[in-house]
Amino acid sequence: MIKPFCELIAEVMLYSQGFKTAEELSGKAVPLFKLCASQLSKQTHYDFGLRALKSVMVSAGKNTRAAIQELQLQPQPQQKQEKQKQEKGKGKEKEIELKGLVIYRENAPYSRGDLRPKRSFEKSNKQKKNKKNKKKQINKKKQKKKNKRGSTSSKLVVLSGVNGNILFRKQAGPTNPWLSFDESVSTVHSLVRAAEKHLRNKNGKPRYEEDFFTTDPEKESEKEPEKESEEGNGSKFGGIGLTLSGLGDKNLQKKFLKRLIHKSGGDLASEYFFGSDLIGPLETAFGPGRVGCVIISGTGSSSRLVAEDGTVYRSGGLGHLLGDEGSGFSTAVNAIKLILQRVESSFLEYEETRKFDISVLYRKMLNYFEITQGSELLTVFYRDFKKHKIAGFTKHIADAAYTGDPLAIYLLQQTGQQLGKLACSITNKYIKNNPKHPKINFLGVGSMWKSWEVIGDRFLGQLPKVPLRFASLKETSAIGAASFVARKTGLEIPINRENLIEVKYEN
Repeated sequence: MIKPFCELIAEVMLYSQGFKTAEELSGKAVPLFKLCASQLSKQTHYDFGLRALKSVMVSAGKNTRAAIQELQLQPQPQQKQEKQKQEKGKGKEKEIELKGLVIYRENAPYSRGDLRPKRSFEKSNKQKKNKKNKKKQINKKKQKKKNKRGSTSSKLVVLSGVNGNILFRKQAGPTNPWLSFDESVSTVHSLVRAAEKHLRNKNGKPRYEEDFFTTDPEKESEKEPEKESEEGNGSKFGGIGLTLSGLGDKNLQKKFLKRLIHKSGGDLASEYFFGSDLIGPLETAFGPGRVGCVIISGTGSSSRLVAEDGTVYRSGGLGHLLGDEGSGFSTAVNAIKLILQRVESSFLEYEETRKFDISVLYRKMLNYFEITQGSELLTVFYRDFKKHKIAGFTKHIADAAYTGDPLAIYLLQQTGQQLGKLACSITNKYIKNNPKHPKINFLGVGSMWKSWEVIGDRFLGQLPKVPLRFASLKETSAIGAASFVARKTGLEIPINRENLIEVKYEN
């Protein structure tokens, strides 16, 4: 079948409707129809064939003739319109040019080149304020969600080298280089700059009697501080210590330091110390030369023991796919599994848990995850997986335990038992290599240890029968990072560590 010559057909139809430039107009109209037919989706109500083209051509002719008749009945010169516009200000004159015809319209509702009608009103001040308030509320909700995440807050402290007092502290967002390297570097940089700004007056002079800055690494105490600028004043801290999650790897430490120096435009300190988030708490709580074992149990779980000679024993820290027993995530998953098995009457449920009533935790689970039935959790675990979100359910389990729910108590006790096994495995390695060992100091770090009254007995029941002490931190582990770097520079900061911990058990 021969294809019709659409351009020629459109040209003839436009001429018949009275258009003088029909040839030029047809050359634009037909390609437009072809583009619509090829680019737009195939719908039954879309028609860009000859019938539609003919309808458009005929409508263009009718509209043109109607406009000419209107102008003939009410002629209005262009100059008179311009005077009326200046004198009365009744709107803008609009000029619509069709090839061969010029039509004038006054107070047209559309602006040139814009098919949207003009808005004839302005937002009131109340509406603007309401919009700002809504934005603030949304930002607050976002911040609250961030604060609920595991390991999402980092703390900086500036310690006095004279008496060990905290002169400045600041909290910021997450600093896990494995999860977000550039964001971690930016957060550390902003924290250090904030500390530098606080420690100097507007005139650039030190705020305190001791000077924390130096411009010569070899002669730290001989130089006077320079004036402050937007990017710092060219001076450096005596030392900066960082004990961050994932920063125990030496290659990552080099990369982190290089990026931090590049972002700062130069060294921020004369000396640096980098370490993982496991050694910072131990240094904060017990100091050097003492046997310390830290058990982290928050969103995830991990354990490290540092001997007198500096030997490090490791256990756990394999992540939620390979480990994380005794963590908030593991506790929440165990609870959800048990609830779903009971709801589905699964034969997989253990006999020892069949005696518990799941109604309290089942209701809390539905409310927390904002679902109506257990099967909707598939989306949470497989489509929109967020480890910190799942681990956050453990807080509701702890609340139920403190109100006396037997199932919640059982789940937390199981968590305490798992943490005890984690600590026992690492302690037995140390005892085997050091038969004549001193008292072992255990330190619990993370939100799970807030439920010590429930998990404590099960945890201690798994440990070997040796002299030990268990404590939790009352202060930030950033103090330990500062202590590490100070010792590296040859300075021993006087820190009263007994005031930084709360002893839960000692034999």
